Amino acid sequence: MTRIRRSDNQVERRFCLFRLPFKAPKIFLALSAIGALVVFLHSLLVSHPSLSSDALVQSLLLDTTRRSNVSLYSNEGVPDVVRLSQLHIEPASNISVALCFKTLFGNINLRLVQEWVAYYRLLGFDKVFMWYRPEMASLPGFRELYNLNYVTMNVNKKGDRIGDYKQEDMEKLCLGNKKFAASYDWALVADQDEYVWFREHMGIKDFIQKHANMNYLSFGKYMYTMRFRAADLPTGFDVTPFCFTAKSYCHGQPGNPYCPNWPGRSKVMIRTADRQQVSVHGTTHDPNPQKGEIHFRTDEAHFKEWPQLFWKRNFTIREKKNFQVQAKDDQAHKLDQHGMRTMYYDPEVQKWFNFVAGRARLPHGEAVGS
Repeated sequence: MTRIRRSDNQVERRFCLFRLPFKAPKIFLALSAIGALVVFLHSLLVSHPSLSSDALVQSLLLDTTRRSNVSLYSNEGVPDVVRLSQLHIEPASNISVALCFKTLFGNINLRLVQEWVAYYRLLGFDKVFMWYRPEMASLPGFRELYNLNYVTMNVNKKGDRIGDYKQEDMEKLCLGNKKFAASYDWALVADQDEYVWFREHMGIKDFIQKHANMNYLSFGKYMYTMRFRAADLPTGFDVTPFCFTAKSYCHGQPGNPYCPNWPGRSKVMIRTADRQQVSVHGTTHDPNPQKGEIHFRTDEAHFKEWPQLFWKRNFTIREKKNFQVQAKDDQAHKLDQHGMRTMYYDPEVQKWFNFVAGRARLPHGEAVGS
């Protein structure tokens, strides 16, 4: 606390802890005030990354030591890429894109869900529509997820994704209602362990523009294991060190990069004006180009999926190279005559996630990755 007493054009400052031993001129007091203000603003910048400069945000994302010390299942704080996604200004476009997610349920780690929505925002999606079971509101990280400026969350009191309110019903609600994704040009339905990838490094709107004559985009899958991870793969996203995959997931034709016609093969992205009432989950027909439908080979575009992402389990650090493991036959991945499956190190994981994080543009327009 400070008290100021004025006398004969001089100012005497008395502090509660000590008293200045001299009469302080006004210029001294002004310089002291400026110095205190500088210290205060610096403390804000350090303690609140959301107020930081481009250089500071970039250092937060790419600091190898800092990222390697982050626990995959930590609930502490808000991930740096999530802060970055809130600052991100997507370049102007005549295409609008939304993401639909059916229902959050169970005791899952919402920090990882925050990173998932941040990924799609930085890839160029304008809005994420999510439903959640009421009990989710008590989990750590829910408020931070709910308050993200590009996420709209709606409570689902009718059942979880396998209960009374089935996945297909949620898809129809999101895709067919103007309150949700139907008010956007394009919509993607995806789960919280699935990340869409393109061979060409481009955002979602550029990818759509490249296929502007289509209204239905279908993707295959690469499945990634959570049993093995590589060391030192910082990108700002916690999933990226888990970069070992059995490649294309194709039931009945293991390893086939083109696998359009088995249930649950992929999620589908649609132009909402043409496909609002179509249930797109688990569609089994071969896409027909004459109807504006296309299914991509996995070497051109696919979903990267971490199916055990939310299970806490031990993992082994592996070198960044292919290896073999004993595996059961799931009729979707290749096994050799000895029951061994090849796990491939995928260098594209780090490259791609770095690209997505690097798409971020702060409000004054400069790209973080530039």
